[in-house]
Amino acid sequence: MAHLKKNTRGAVPGLAVHFERKTDHHTNKEIDVSKTYLNQELMADGSDMLSRFNERLNDVYCMKRDDVKALATWIVTLPEELTEAPYEQQSAFFEATSNFLNDRYGQENAVAAVVHYDETTPHLHYAFVPVVFDDKKARYKVSAKEVLTRHDLQTFHDDLDQHLKKVLPFYEQGILNHKTLPFENVAEIKKYNDQFNALKTELADVEENITAKKALLKITDQALTEVDLAEKQIDDFKQDLSKNLFGKTVLKPDDLDRFKSVLATMKKAT
Repeated sequence: MAHLKKNTRGAVPGLAVHFERKTDHHTNKEIDVSKTYLNQELMADGSDMLSRFNERLNDVYCMKRDDVKALATWIVTLPEELTEAPYEQQSAFFEATSNFLNDRYGQENAVAAVVHYDETTPHLHYAFVPVVFDDKKARYKVSAKEVLTRHDLQTFHDDLDQHLKKVLPFYEQGILNHKTLPFENVAEIKKYNDQFNALKTELADVEENITAKKALLKITDQALTEVDLAEKQIDDFKQDLSKNLFGKTVLKPDDLDRFKSVLATMKKAT
């Protein structure tokens, strides 16, 4: 699963703190600090995300407006089929994903590529400055609108999927399934997963209830069949009863046995 978010300059310091674990007071209570040592910094060049971001902005033109989306971030979560895979395979998955993103958006524009293993689901945070060349003014500029076009988003998942299948021998099933979900951060992804699991449980309860109702309907249907049979036997019994010349009903000995049988069927049906 992969999700994109566009961010303003003002959001970058907070993102850097989260990506690079620059605090011990995490708002996300699901972070297990005992596993933080497993996290991977895929841009280990001696600098940090904020300095890379500022350096790249100094090299290109960016409008001086607070609402300009100067940073784009992708979150790519580990596919379910690899959750039990060795650490080396999981690491290879994230490195291959990061390489794909570098090729797609330009390695010179990347400012962060961090893998978090200390949360519920391992995931990659990839951040880059969306830069294009301005032909009219012959300079590079920041433009999320021109980099992250509808076509780019529509083809992203297929392209990433095909890249991973090409470079990773153990990656066969594919996990993106043409879905982009409207999550703003990892917390929302976890919230979605919790809601999904709750709905699965509710669905199982409903299916169990339906099964019980079907069983009851089957029993009821059998009972109604027996009622119909009893009513038919009564009608047949009445028609078979003989009458004498004076118009009175006459019971023969075998009629009593038949009457007992009809009565037994009625009791069962009831």
